[in-house]
Amino acid sequence: MTKKGVRTTRNLDSKIKKATLEKRFQSLCKKAKELSILCDTEVGIIAFSHAENDIFAWPSVIQAIDRVKNYLACVETKKPVKFQKHETYLQSILDAQEKYIDQMEQNVEKMEMENLFRELVNARKRFDELEDREIKGLLKLFAVKRTKLEEKKKQLKQNI
Repeated sequence: MTKKGVRTTRNLDSKIKKATLEKRFQSLCKKAKELSILCDTEVGIIAFSHAENDIFAWPSVIQAIDRVKNYLACVETKKPVKFQKHETYLQSILDAQEKYIDQMEQNVEKMEMENLFRELVNARKRFDELEDREIKGLLKLFAVKRTKLEEKKKQLKQNI
């Protein structure tokens, strides 16, 4: 047996809207009560309609407000979720992706320069055929290799 699907069309009749809201709110309250019992948590639900100034609250308006106040009074470290704007969240993901792309570009450039260095050493490519970007990259690579050689030289002197 299958469950009935949710209608995606809006009801324009206010009586049908109100009846649907009450029915759905009651089933939501039942689920909230089960969650509260099973997980030993405080659950409160508040729903309101601007159009009709109706407020629905579970278990009651006063208890729901008290639970919200208790939540807001919690110490910052005890709050389960740090609320943030969706834009901030997406910006943090974008920043992380840009950082990853920058690292990958640096790795690719390093590998290109090492390959170019090998081609120069094996005489497969001539120095006068290089572009400015390649020469600058090779200069950086030479500087890195020189510092590594100097560090190895110091280590060898210390071992002797």
